[in-house]
Amino acid sequence: MSIKFKVLLIFLGVYLVSNILTVLLLTMIVKGVSIQHSIDRIDSYVTPVIDLYRKHYKHPRLYVKNVVDELASEDVGVVVINKRGEVVYAKNLPKEPLPFDPRDLVGERSGARGDYIFLTKRLGGYSLIFLSEIDISYIYRANLLSFLVSLAISAITSLLIVLLTKRVLEPLTYLTGKVKEIYEGNMDVDIERVKGNDEFSVLINTFADMLEKLRRTFTLQREFIANFAHTLKTPLTYIRGQLDLLSYGLYEDREKFDEVVRNLQVQSEKMFRIINNLMLLMRLESGIPVRRSKVNLMELFAELDEEYDFLRRTHNFRVEYPHEDVEVFADKEYLKIAIGNLIENSYKYTPQGGLIRLYYDRGCVIVEDTGVGIEDKERVFDRFYRENTEKEGFGLGLSIVKAIADLHGFGLGLESERGKGTKVSLCFFINSS
Repeated sequence: MSIKFKVLLIFLGVYLVSNILTVLLLTMIVKGVSIQHSIDRIDSYVTPVIDLYRKHYKHPRLYVKNVVDELASEDVGVVVINKRGEVVYAKNLPKEPLPFDPRDLVGERSGARGDYIFLTKRLGGYSLIFLSEIDISYIYRANLLSFLVSLAISAITSLLIVLLTKRVLEPLTYLTGKVKEIYEGNMDVDIERVKGNDEFSVLINTFADMLEKLRRTFTLQREFIANFAHTLKTPLTYIRGQLDLLSYGLYEDREKFDEVVRNLQVQSEKMFRIINNLMLLMRLESGIPVRRSKVNLMELFAELDEEYDFLRRTHNFRVEYPHEDVEVFADKEYLKIAIGNLIENSYKYTPQGGLIRLYYDRGCVIVEDTGVGIEDKERVFDRFYRENTEKEGFGLGLSIVKAIADLHGFGLGLESERGKGTKVSLCFFINSS
């Protein structure tokens, strides 16, 4: 059963129940109005006659029968009860015997008892009770009219409910159709965004955004697999080829044999580094919480200065220590990897004799160089992206830097100009003393 049909049934069910209750209420109101109308009609012609007799005659016992004879009619019967509660006279009663004792009505002014309405009038020491059968046919006609009007209103309202339900649920029907297409494998479905702040508009727009992210994720996965396969293909091809040659005994010269073994070790080391970097990147992007602690930047700079001292053989590598103790709340190993990757990236793309600076400025650790610069600043942090494919590397270093920054909530800034150099800033909240 579709949600549209369920919602429609709920609306119609609630409406029909409320309509039935309304009809019952109208029936009671119509009956009450009809009874009161009949009582008022009797009172309108009874009261003037009684008042007239009171005006011209002093003793009610002398004219009470004349009043009854004059007021009794085919529709209205009269019962006269004296002070002792005795019925002294009755005329044109609707039905004899009555289904109730008229003496019980002496203390009441007017109302309904069973199928009869009554009106009580005092005349001296006598109670005149006027009785008339309720006009059931009139009530039936009034109720029938109410029912027919209610039925017509119900039909029109039900039709409006159906049309409005269809209109309200139209976005959901649209989205359901798109979801079925996606389920059948069509990821190129175009979901049109809609204007509005209602729940369905938010649902459609959110689903459109989610689908766009899924497309990007699938694209990245395909690119990742293709790049990973391409990156591993070169060392694997070399290793396989050299192993085949070794198995044929072609390297009888010991010196050549040792050279091949060294090359095999280099290629296997490349693959090992690729796999380690990929595992690190996957661990960072998985969202596993990091073990944060206070990291003293002065000490961290000293460690990096020592580890990358070899750069000074070919480049002007400068480490400018902070002027004061600066502590960062971060995972020290990840932070060290991020800064190290920035230094290595500058080393690869800065000509010999060029400047590579590591320094701290206003809450940011900065690595700046005078290298070739970056052309595509949008893709530079993508996995496997390399602008110069002739350089050693796998295109994972800056991706790891970005993942570490995102995991810590650090800011990552990039300024670069072709032929002049690059400046990368890793910014965070700090505690200084």
